[in-house]
Amino acid sequence: MRRLALIGLSFFSALAVAQAPDVKINLDARLNYRSAPNDPNTQRLYDSLGRYSLVSLSFTLEPGFRVFVSEKLQRFDGGRDRDILDEYYIEDEGIWRAGKQYLPFGAGTILRESVFALRGDTNLIFEDLPISVAYAQGSSGRQSGLVGRVGGRLGLSAFYGEHFGIDGTSLALIRMPDQAGGIRSGYKQAFGIDYSRNVGKVALALEAVAFRQPNLPSEKGYQVVDLSATYAPSTYQTYSLGWTRRTEPNTDFWRARASFVVTRNCFLEPMVRYRDGEVFDFNLSIRFRL
Repeated sequence: MRRLALIGLSFFSALAVAQAPDVKINLDARLNYRSAPNDPNTQRLYDSLGRYSLVSLSFTLEPGFRVFVSEKLQRFDGGRDRDILDEYYIEDEGIWRAGKQYLPFGAGTILRESVFALRGDTNLIFEDLPISVAYAQGSSGRQSGLVGRVGGRLGLSAFYGEHFGIDGTSLALIRMPDQAGGIRSGYKQAFGIDYSRNVGKVALALEAVAFRQPNLPSEKGYQVVDLSATYAPSTYQTYSLGWTRRTEPNTDFWRARASFVVTRNCFLEPMVRYRDGEVFDFNLSIRFRL
C-alpha cells in the first residue's frame, strides 16, 4: 500500500509540473543542544520534545487537490524510526486525506503518530462540531486501527486497534524520543480529552490520555495529563510553563520554555525540565524557518 501511495504521489508530482506553478518549498530546521545530569551532552537536528527538522514540498493540482511531502533531516537515535519521510499525502483540504500523516488524536501534545491512513473530516453531522476520523494501516508491528477526534476547543478522542503510542514523536513530555517502545509495543486502546482557551495574551491548554490494553504483557495501562500556559507579549517572544503527570507509578514533570526572535526566520528556544523535583535536562535550540 505504501509503494502504491508513493507511485501515486510521483504521478501527481509529474502532473503538477505541467499544471500547477504554485509549488512551495519550506524548511523548519532546529539544531538542539541537550545537557542532562546522567547523560552525555548531545547535539541533534531534532529536539527533546520529538520535533524533527523537516524540509517539505507542497503544491496544488488543477482539480484543487493538495499534495504534501516532508522529509526528516535526521531520524531519532535508537534505530526504531526507519522512515526518512515524515509525511506524504494527497488531500482535498478539510474533506479527505490519503497517505502517511499525523493521526487526528487530541491536541498533539501527548500523542503524535505519523502513519499511512485514510482520513475524513466533516462538521455536517452536528453543526459547528468538527469530526475527524481516520483508518490507519501501518506496516507489521506498527499502528493500525480506527482513530478519531470530535470537537473544537473541547475535544474527545479515541483509538481502537494495535500498537498506538510507539513513536518517538509521542510521549516526549515524559521520555526521550529515542526511548520509544518501537514496533510490536504500544496499546490497543487510548482515550483522550483536550481543551484550550485564550485569556488575553495567555493561551491555556489541558490534555489527558488514558492508555489501555498494552500489546506487550510486560506493560500496563496508565494515564498522562498535561497542563500548560503560554504567554506571548509580542510576536518576538513567547514564554511557556507546563506540568505533566504520568500515573503507574506517579511521576511529575515540569518544564519552562521560551522562544525569542534572533533575526528574520531565526529563533532561539531554551527549555529546562524537572522530574520529581530534580533537573531532568536542559535544552537550547536554534531554529530556522524558511
